Amino acid sequence: MNRNFFYILIFAVLAAAAYFFIARRHTSTLSVSGDSVAITDTAAIQKIVISDKEGTLTLQREKEGRWSVNKRYYVAAPTIKSTLSTLYRLHIYSPLAQSALNTAQNSLQKNARTVAVFDDATASEPLRRFALLGLNNSKQGNIAQIDGQAPCLVHIPGFEGDIRANFNTDITLWRDRSVFHISPEAIASVQIEYPAMPQYSFSFQPAAKDSFIIQPLSAQTPPLPAVAMNMLAANNFFKSIPTLQIEAFENEYIRKDSVLASAPFCIISVKDTAQQQQQLTLWYKPINERSKTLTDRQGNPLRFDLDRFFAQLNEKRDFAIVQNYHFQPILVTYPSFFIKNSP
Repeated sequence: MNRNFFYILIFAVLAAAAYFFIARRHTSTLSVSGDSVAITDTAAIQKIVISDKEGTLTLQREKEGRWSVNKRYYVAAPTIKSTLSTLYRLHIYSPLAQSALNTAQNSLQKNARTVAVFDDATASEPLRRFALLGLNNSKQGNIAQIDGQAPCLVHIPGFEGDIRANFNTDITLWRDRSVFHISPEAIASVQIEYPAMPQYSFSFQPAAKDSFIIQPLSAQTPPLPAVAMNMLAANNFFKSIPTLQIEAFENEYIRKDSVLASAPFCIISVKDTAQQQQQLTLWYKPINERSKTLTDRQGNPLRFDLDRFFAQLNEKRDFAIVQNYHFQPILVTYPSFFIKNSP
């Protein structure tokens, strides 16, 4: 009996010592709990300010529910969704060892990417502030400082990688690549103009559900009878307008001015029900080292890329590249709407 009591006593002493060591280790380096790191009500977030050595970027929720970047461009919905998900799922992996604290503090002061999250866009103090460094040596999580507290490791359970990818200060990585910011029901009219081929240019107007008015733009092109309209082609054209996206922004392209000074291949204009117009202009893109097809079927060298166009959009503020494949449903001609499908 005395021997059993002795073993129980020894076990209790060891357990208490272990608890004291672990508790002391945690409280000496970290006073933020895992639950307090995540922002569980992401719908309340109104503004996110991200800063690093490259600059500062502001994301803000707008009245219509979309997000803007620097109050200049819309943010791509999947991108902001990923960022809000990160804020929702973020957890503390572990405190930092005492031996690593000084080094971490110095690095955080010099090299951190800071993320300030606001639940009030006009507030001066954020709801939460993160300072982020890269992954630790063992890739367990990012070194971070939360609301000025002791540095720790943060991670997203089940995710392996650097969470800073969701808090970038490069504006082009945030921007919505949609060409026309419009819903199908808001489309009042579309105009497709081919300057070098006016006989193929046309205007397109939804009249009612599954009913459209398609007219030639050139007075030299006789109108075709509406009863001969290919409704499948018309519906495909109409539904494709809001889905169009660019492949990449090319605002720093060194020959941009030369392209803009040349004659365009196509001008696409979209008006909404408030008569606000958005326009996209396309130019042929010269062959380069990235072009997939270099010759025609006879083996003759091609002058222009068959897969991509240059484009100007967003009130002429942006120069971009678009893929022919994604634009095929709308780069059609007036007569093509009146060619019946084969039975």
